[in-house]
Amino acid sequence: MGLDLSSLPVFDGHAHNLLLPAWLKEYPIEGIFTQSTDREYLNSFAGETLAFKRSLKDIAAVLECDPSIEAIRNRREKMEQTELAGLYFERANISGVVLDDGFWFHRTRPLEWHSSFASTYRALRIESLAEALLEDSTSFDSFLSDFRDALLNPPGGVVAYKSIIAYRSGLRIGVHDKRAARDGYLVEKERNTGRLTDGRLLGFLFNLTLEVCRGRGLPLQIHTGWGDSDLDLRESNPLHLKPLLDEDKYSRTRLVLLHCYPYTREAAYLAAIYPEVYIDFGLSVPLLSVAGMEAVIGEMLEIAPVTKICYSSDARFMPEGFYLAATWARRAVGLSLERSIQGGELTLNEALKAAARILKENSEGLYGVARSVKGES
Repeated sequence: MGLDLSSLPVFDGHAHNLLLPAWLKEYPIEGIFTQSTDREYLNSFAGETLAFKRSLKDIAAVLECDPSIEAIRNRREKMEQTELAGLYFERANISGVVLDDGFWFHRTRPLEWHSSFASTYRALRIESLAEALLEDSTSFDSFLSDFRDALLNPPGGVVAYKSIIAYRSGLRIGVHDKRAARDGYLVEKERNTGRLTDGRLLGFLFNLTLEVCRGRGLPLQIHTGWGDSDLDLRESNPLHLKPLLDEDKYSRTRLVLLHCYPYTREAAYLAAIYPEVYIDFGLSVPLLSVAGMEAVIGEMLEIAPVTKICYSSDARFMPEGFYLAATWARRAVGLSLERSIQGGELTLNEALKAAARILKENSEGLYGVARSVKGES
């Protein structure tokens, strides 16, 4: 059965904004259940996974309709977006959420709109920031100065920085010097694609962000593990970060390794070795099978401290993802902790405390929002 955690609130440490109504018509609901962006895959295969079939039943129970994609589409179309989001967030019992709004920025609802449903905070995506500044920059030095100033003086509500360097040049980052970064800048200016990919420049900006994080005491979220076809999975293994983790100047910079799957054990190992490393199982929950979700959390618990494992949904575009992730995180964590109780590792009281840490308190502490969340509840 598993430990019953259904009444515990969650703090969602990493998610993305909901789509604007105009773009909802262009985005199929199947898209939130897969990392594939291929239209043929969405049409022919996305609906054939265990997670999708399970999720249709979960969604239908909330919407009180038949568990078919047609019935769910028809029911959703009769509801306003605000009503639909409110329903799912209430059922999910989300106390707060950190949104990375650098993904499809012009197609999604603004950060403030989401605050009607939960306390809302922001993760500033550094690659999106750099791309915006690069377009109008006139020299490498002015670009670098503007980038640093933007990190030091971020918009209100920023509680973390976020990097998707795994998608661009991979996690073999190393320590890049300024001269190489300048060469990378010139290549990017000439290429003028609006999408940074030069590893020399990206690596230098990543290192600069680490320094700012250390000075400001804010964590850096790092995409690791799986993603869409843009990503080379071989280069997103978090073990590639080890040379940076061994640098003394970054030893007190808190890093949150997002997603991690299929490198769950590798990420857990880093969290068990380095005091500054935290891990997150977002995306695996709810996109894996029931056995897969339990296995991911179980692998993390094999070696990582319960005080360093964090919940997030990585939900995007539609509110269903927020609800499904919260629901199945409670169940999967409950199943794993029940096994520890049966094995004599934890008492019931210790297991309940561990669940509260994983689902809510670890992230609240990381992002420095525990006091504000409690004050608003």
